[in-house]
Amino acid sequence: MTVSVIVPIYGVQAWIERCARSLLNQSVWQEIEYIFVNDGTTDASMEVLEAVLKDYPGRQVTIIGQENAGLPQARLAGLRRARGEYILHVDSDDWVEENMVERMLEAARAHPEADMVFCQAYKEFGGDRRRLVDDKPWGDCRTFAREMLRFRAHGYLWNKLIKRSLYRDDLFYPTIGMHEDMVLLAQLLAGGGACVKVPEPLYHYRQDNAAAMSRQKKEKRDVDSARNFLQLISFLQEKGEAEPLGEALPDILLRCGWIACRLAPSLPEEFPVLRRGLLLLRTCEFRSPKQLFRLCRVKKWIGNAPFHCDRILCCIFNYNENDSSIAWSERLSPCFDTVILDSGSQPPCQHPTAVHLDNIYYSGLMNEAYRRAREGGYPWVMILTSDLGIRDRHVPRLRRTMERISLASNVGLYQPANGIFSRSHSKSKARLWGGIRSTNFQEGWFHLVPTELLGRICPIDTGINRLGWGLDMALSFFANREGRLILVDSSVRVHHPSGSGYNQDEADRQMKAWFKTIPGFRDPFHMEKARGPVRYPKL
Repeated sequence: MTVSVIVPIYGVQAWIERCARSLLNQSVWQEIEYIFVNDGTTDASMEVLEAVLKDYPGRQVTIIGQENAGLPQARLAGLRRARGEYILHVDSDDWVEENMVERMLEAARAHPEADMVFCQAYKEFGGDRRRLVDDKPWGDCRTFAREMLRFRAHGYLWNKLIKRSLYRDDLFYPTIGMHEDMVLLAQLLAGGGACVKVPEPLYHYRQDNAAAMSRQKKEKRDVDSARNFLQLISFLQEKGEAEPLGEALPDILLRCGWIACRLAPSLPEEFPVLRRGLLLLRTCEFRSPKQLFRLCRVKKWIGNAPFHCDRILCCIFNYNENDSSIAWSERLSPCFDTVILDSGSQPPCQHPTAVHLDNIYYSGLMNEAYRRAREGGYPWVMILTSDLGIRDRHVPRLRRTMERISLASNVGLYQPANGIFSRSHSKSKARLWGGIRSTNFQEGWFHLVPTELLGRICPIDTGINRLGWGLDMALSFFANREGRLILVDSSVRVHHPSGSGYNQDEADRQMKAWFKTIPGFRDPFHMEKARGPVRYPKL
């Protein structure tokens, strides 16, 4: 058979006869395989269908029975039995012109390079009321998919003849019956070539069926639609893919975020990919005033929502600053997995998050932070010394900035502005862009660093460099060498008291001796400054 026509059936007793006859009367019925899927219907739809089938004894018909699972799964059941070169989905309360398959097959054969053929359609509202469903002749499947995901093209399955080879087993097949066509089409068309338009209304889409999915309450439909797309995005990211969504991903995330902030505030918790995606959306990705308005509202909403960033392990380095360590832990524990690494304080720090270690100095503490992050599977480590100070109003800003940074793959190191009067080291000064400076050097009182980058210098040989001087230089060196940004955030400021408490001559000696053990290392003071604005990548 050349074409497999798949028709799910549920609660369509009043309409199935017209649908079935319009299909069975096709002018090229010899080339059609008819697959009717009984999705656990409780009315007399199947009896009506069986009576109609008796009038067409020569047709190749398969009937599949299953418990009610919904439209997407009924279509999938039919797809698994299909043998045709092309697939055509038809809803059982609709009807088609008797030359629909013939006209679409003619277009497919005239353009063998085409993976999809689509036609015009009518939305039937009852009586003489109808509206034409029409799309531009986009020319290729990828363009069609991009415009469809931005709601500039119609994402219906039922007016499209698609090669069965595009229906791969590794696709995500939706389970929720709202915009499930678009979710599946986005994946199918991402791997397709050309597409051809038949400029004739050959399909009739019934809109006067009160039981149809499209007639359900709009709020529920919107939330179901968002869940479908978020399931798809999560599925693709677990596979390490995002190509099926391409340039339309920001539009989809914004739409889902807009639905979530108005109708379903639990969606970011249900789908962490939504929160991460919204945090990384940028104004430059949108043009229309409507989208920019929604982006502003969604950003404000997601920024005020409670969160817990499970990607960051927060390590507080403490030596005889117990009160400050506890204050930092109390501030940050609600948002990050936090541990106080207490380096032999007297008396020991008494707090549930405290871990008591020997007096192992900064290098030993860095090794311990790296070990815990690696064994715990944390992609980022936040390292701060307990003698730092920060104003209360800067703490929420710090949390949210770090969460956003931790989702950006092009960032190597991050720190707030620091020093007396919030002045950074002279080597940390560079151009300001959006409140964040890109630089080639970062001081080590406060770091947010990828665990993988921290592994470039850890474990540190404490026999050579016990005090830990130069760790910030080495991290900066490797971040620059790998083309990662080093960020100094001017909007968040911490205060670090002057003086290290170490013998500077001995610290310098250890640092220089340790530098010689790092293959290919150069003193970052001699490196060029990082250039270009800060860019956060798409998910």
